[in-house]
Amino acid sequence: MNKKLPRNRHDDGTKFTPSPKKKKSLFDAFKEPVVQLVLEPQLQITGNSELYIEGCKAILEYDDMMVKLVVGKKELLITGKDLSVSGYTESSITVKGAFQTLEWN
Repeated sequence: MNKKLPRNRHDDGTKFTPSPKKKKSLFDAFKEPVVQLVLEPQLQITGNSELYIEGCKAILEYDDMMVKLVVGKKELLITGKDLSVSGYTESSITVKGAFQTLEWN
């Protein structure tokens, strides 16, 4: 008959002691670089007056009533009143104004 050993024992009956794992402190976790992969465009709307878009590739058209952008693989049409572009980098844009519609094409 096979004798069943407790879970903390090896097959030969000796006691199993797991190697201690080094715990990371919260401080150490913040020192490591964070890798963020943005696979989809990110839009952040603040109220009805500010829109921040990460993943904007180009401005196709722009006036005070309409902004047409290439975002990811699609076009985004923003309509409203008093629209303006307040910040533009190679991958993001901030549009301000009174928004009426956001339309993906």
